[in-house]
Amino acid sequence: MIHILRDGQQFGPYSLEEVNTFLADGSLLPSDQAWYEGAPEWIPLTEVPGVALLAQSVSTPVATGVVASGGSGKRKKLLIGITAGVMVLAGGAFVGMHFWVGKRNPKSRLAHWQTTSRVSAVQLKMPRLRVGQ
Repeated sequence: MIHILRDGQQFGPYSLEEVNTFLADGSLLPSDQAWYEGAPEWIPLTEVPGVALLAQSVSTPVATGVVASGGSGKRKKLLIGITAGVMVLAGGAFVGMHFWVGKRNPKSRLAHWQTTSRVSAVQLKMPRLRVGQ
């Protein structure tokens, strides 16, 4: 089992297969430090026996902003949260623009009401007749 150290934070332990997979997809970087049972101290991940770089240059990491995590559950929840937040903001912007445009041009509201209402403006101006008169 391999432990990973990046910017003072420890991750893992991971199997050798997991480490190679994470290296390939950019979740782990060749510049990360690693420790495994029997290692005297933290060493560069690329020096761990069995770690394959898969044609990836040590000087050009694939993803510098992705931090290794225990699994993809946290990443999935983060993506769902971001998507939900964007949808809420988009919906709020749509509703806000609808009301803002309506307040800017009150005549457009009246015109809309008149064209969609079943009762015409002429009928509204007629006096109501009371029964019994």
